[in-house]
Amino acid sequence: MIDAGRDLLKRMLQAPRHSQPDHLNAAFAAYHLEDYALTVSEWEVASGNGKPGGPRELRADAALAAAHADRKLGRVEASDVILDEWERRVSSRIEDNPRPEPYLWYRHASVATIRGDRAAALRHIQRAIDEGWRQHWRPHVEPALAELRDDRDFQAMMSGLETRMRVSCANNSPTTKPCGRNGVAERQHNPVHAPSRTARQRRRLKRSRHTVPPFHLQPQPGDPHMKIQSLGHVVIKVRNIEKSTEFYSGLLGLPVVAQNEKPKMAFFSLGNHHDFAVMEVGEDAEGTTGKQVGLAHVAFKVGDDLDALREAKSHLEGAGVQSAPVDHEVTKSLYFSDPDGNQVELYVDASDAWREEPQRVAQSGPLAL
Repeated sequence: MIDAGRDLLKRMLQAPRHSQPDHLNAAFAAYHLEDYALTVSEWEVASGNGKPGGPRELRADAALAAAHADRKLGRVEASDVILDEWERRVSSRIEDNPRPEPYLWYRHASVATIRGDRAAALRHIQRAIDEGWRQHWRPHVEPALAELRDDRDFQAMMSGLETRMRVSCANNSPTTKPCGRNGVAERQHNPVHAPSRTARQRRRLKRSRHTVPPFHLQPQPGDPHMKIQSLGHVVIKVRNIEKSTEFYSGLLGLPVVAQNEKPKMAFFSLGNHHDFAVMEVGEDAEGTTGKQVGLAHVAFKVGDDLDALREAKSHLEGAGVQSAPVDHEVTKSLYFSDPDGNQVELYVDASDAWREEPQRVAQSGPLAL
């Protein structure tokens, strides 16, 4: 782990803990710093009153961290209790959904790896890849999957996945979704594994595979304009780099991948070399105003359903951050400010109507959560 990442994790442990999500973050940070006793302690505090609060992904990360930490401390029975519960939850979500999210199979792989079942872990990772999972960087940074990294089959899976995504993105294959925020293409779910799709789901999938941009958005012969391939990253100005790093990484969960001293900057990644960054301009910098020219807001996707948005809202409120829900039809969103007044949006995708009617992205209305 790079020194900047370790420093951030240490700061996360030094931060005051007033809520269950705070203790979950502390458990996750302690785990990556290999302080397994503290990992277990923070998890027990977070889950002491039943199901811990906070975003679903954070709960899952902290739970698996605690289970692996218990294993490291020789507490196999305590580890199995956590693993049995989370394996039951993941299996239930897969059974209840005709098209389960691909990362659920990755969760199964994590559980199998902690239990020491390498063969099952590899099967689940392959199933995750078949279903569209694309976060090939995760197994390389998560301690629980360290034992898989020297496995030739695992290395071949990851290498093939990275190559496939790059080629699909470059070729704009009709069997992939458009290149995403990570700079790679996401495979559509394999129909063989989803026999129970409804007719409406099949129509939507067919449109998403073969829809092309409206004619006026397609490159025309002899078009003199340069071709932009994708949005690369966004950099915003902040007064204090430490406060902003704590906000975007400690609260919102964006991983820090690099830092710079002159000028002071922190770089965050969601799978690309970096997707977002903050640059310190000093405590005496002028604040944002409604009439100021510049960036209006930066948006981050947190899921595909309202439950994910509700969890995000609860997480923000637990940290004392108030947010405003807005219904954009194609997305459901939360708007709030960072420590310097920069506007941030968290959203979930809600409709693909924009594929046939691009103007639908301009809708706004009240949203009750």
